[in-house]
Amino acid sequence: MIEGGTGGSRTTEHGDWFEYNADLGAALKSLGFELKEIPSRKGSKTKAYEVSKERVVIGILLSKSRLYDVLTRISEDNSTNWSNPLSASLWPDEAFLNTRDGTLHILEKKAMKVAGSVDEKLQTFPFKIEQYERLVEGLEVNAKQIKIHYAYILSFWFQKPQYKDVLNYMTRHGVEYWIQETKDDWNLPISIIGL
Repeated sequence: MIEGGTGGSRTTEHGDWFEYNADLGAALKSLGFELKEIPSRKGSKTKAYEVSKERVVIGILLSKSRLYDVLTRISEDNSTNWSNPLSASLWPDEAFLNTRDGTLHILEKKAMKVAGSVDEKLQTFPFKIEQYERLVEGLEVNAKQIKIHYAYILSFWFQKPQYKDVLNYMTRHGVEYWIQETKDDWNLPISIIGL
């Protein structure tokens, strides 16, 4: 267990561990979805996958910088002149683009073992949603403007009573979240990405 703390590398180490284990790809595979890797154009180490069920493509699973690779491909497929309109890059912990309904599901994963800066990060979603909406403006999938759905995957730490107000704030603003029931609960609900 990570004790005490001022954040830094220990916080990153714990967060990376949580992000790795809270894997939407594993949840999809366990339910019979097929994942086929999409090669990176720029040698990115992060992965992107075409997701299908019974040989019918339903979306693209991606993370971090692969978002820009996928958006560029969509732009080229639709012969649009899309370029990144933001002053800083957005790197989602994980995202799923539902190619059937045009929804880009952004999943931010947060974990803690001691109080810290993540407490305040949870409250930043209005700005991030606005930025993601700007990012996809004018981009279509199957003749549908891409729309944003933002959600959190939270470690069991966030079951504590002190998070009640921020969780209620998320709910009032239409932001979904899932919280681990125990430290070993990795049964991510794919309903959080509309499946």
